[in-house]
Amino acid sequence: ELFIPPLPIPRRVKGFRMVAEFDVDERGAVVGFTFNETPDREYNRRLREVLADTRFRPAVRSDGTPIRSKARVPYDF
Repeated sequence: ELFIPPLPIPRRVKGFRMVAEFDVDERGAVVGFTFNETPDREYNRRLREVLADTRFRPAVRSDGTPIRSKARVPYDF
């Protein structure tokens, strides 16, 4: 799923590079995540909500069996 940040993006956040790290289960659902917070507390709250709803395709072994994995997603504001 494509990450689309909450709009509008505050001025304080423009030029900021966020890196989110996700723990993704065998179904592609996010089990947990972390991200480096922006200078704007309210915007961090909104980002947390959007990031929690992110979905992925699960990682797979060479035989096609889905596995739990980590995903790192950078985003420049």
